[in-house]
Amino acid sequence: MNILIIGNRFDLAHNLPTTYKDFLKFIDAFNRFKDICKEESVKKVWEDATEEDKKYILDMANLYGKQRTIFEEIEKLISNNVWMNYFWKLYTERKTLGMDGWIDFECEISRIIQTLDQARMTILADIRQGKKTGKMT
Repeated sequence: MNILIIGNRFDLAHNLPTTYKDFLKFIDAFNRFKDICKEESVKKVWEDATEEDKKYILDMANLYGKQRTIFEEIEKLISNNVWMNYFWKLYTERKTLGMDGWIDFECEISRIIQTLDQARMTILADIRQGKKTGKMT
């Protein structure tokens, strides 16, 4: 019997685009190029696109043309998604500051949940003290 064990970072060692940064770049490209695929005006944009964008344009056009239900599901999941918007903003801010753009998604989610929980506790304490409404501080 042969057993194949794949450890952590196997994907990165083989240059597979599986980081959160890659995911955010895919979502950004999807948002930028989804309408191009629908309008079938890919050729117009292709000439001015960067090499990276050309890859994404091809990926989006293929996805739209061959797997329309998956394309539409992705569109539905990321449309007006506050987490996607938050992480993209955080990514671009870090990149602007000269940081590598890496985001610890889990820590960011935890930080937001802790902040919301603290706000909830503050509001409940205000209400228990007889105030009609609580106030986040």
